[in-house]
Amino acid sequence: GFPEAGTHSAANAVDLRLAKASAGTTTLEVANRLFPDDGFSMLPDTIEYDRIRTGKVRTALYTGVLGFVEKTGFALGPLLMGFYFSAAGLVETTLGAVEQPDSAITAIIYGKAWIPATLQALALFWLVSYRLTEKQLADMRGAADAIRVPAGVRD
Repeated sequence: GFPEAGTHSAANAVDLRLAKASAGTTTLEVANRLFPDDGFSMLPDTIEYDRIRTGKVRTALYTGVLGFVEKTGFALGPLLMGFYFSAAGLVETTLGAVEQPDSAITAIIYGKAWIPATLQALALFWLVSYRLTEKQLADMRGAADAIRVPAGVRD
């Protein structure tokens, strides 16, 4: 763990804790680049699947809902973390480094590493439930084309 009180200066303890939080955040960012959780990457296939299944083109509906959900998350995330940091006693300043209580340091570590990591792990459960494969979509395309084009015209 962390250095014991009295064995290192408070600044060194803070630096070590923030370094660990930064390492966690960096790991999450790398994971986000390798395994993007961006719903927009699956959007075209989902829209095409819906079009083939229902016969309706609802591109604006899907992009609008997904955009709303992402923008809401982008707004609520910082707001909730601000409340969390405030409740933990984070000392705000524009004057440079200030001594932070242990509760604030712990909140920073959890807020920048553990909470995002947990949310990413939970997001994997949603991602795993997305079962549309390339083959399924190609089969659906073929079936839809066969219905639309008479057999004599296609051959």
